[in-house]
Amino acid sequence: MDSIDLFLSEASTRSKTMIDDDDASGTLLKDFSLAIAAIFICLVILLLPFINPPKKDEAQEIKAAGNIIIETIWDKETFHDVDTWVLGPDGIKVGYNNKSSPIFNLLRDDTGKSNDVTGLNYENTYSRGIPDGWYLVNLHMYAMHAGEVPVIVRVVLSIKEEPNSSVLQFYAADIKIYEGREEITVLRFRVKDKKIIRESFSTAYVPIVKRIEE
Repeated sequence: MDSIDLFLSEASTRSKTMIDDDDASGTLLKDFSLAIAAIFICLVILLLPFINPPKKDEAQEIKAAGNIIIETIWDKETFHDVDTWVLGPDGIKVGYNNKSSPIFNLLRDDTGKSNDVTGLNYENTYSRGIPDGWYLVNLHMYAMHAGEVPVIVRVVLSIKEEPNSSVLQFYAADIKIYEGREEITVLRFRVKDKKIIRESFSTAYVPIVKRIEE
């Protein structure tokens, strides 16, 4: 019996030693696996900006066209056809039937709600460059339809002095138009050395369209 007990005791000791060795090996393997996983996660985090770079702010991404920008907006539910007319230092009138000159471009001629898929009544005129001289901005009610009177038209003038400059609003007004074919001066102003001369601002009526009709 003593021999058998001794044999069983030695066998039990060897078994425990093997189990302890297995536990140590398992722990080591787990630690190694966790270390590898941690390194992989760190690498993924470091590489994420290169795999999926952050988007730039949309306000920074969009570049406004032109240097002097004239926006004309009126009630989107109306069929009124309001035209923007501009006259730059080159003396060339720009409007719906002459959409470009060496200085100005009419980007959009809006004829009111009819045939309009944008959901806006909106015109946009802009200049290429800011040459010195006098500028004139007028509105003309080309066609007035049934609806509330007066027709209120919002006109916003902005400037961007350099290609990478911010767009700065320098004038805005709500213009009231009471009848068809009416022409109103929004603003006459002067530019010198790419600067708007605020002391030159005038809303006294100076015709553009009537000159063309005459």
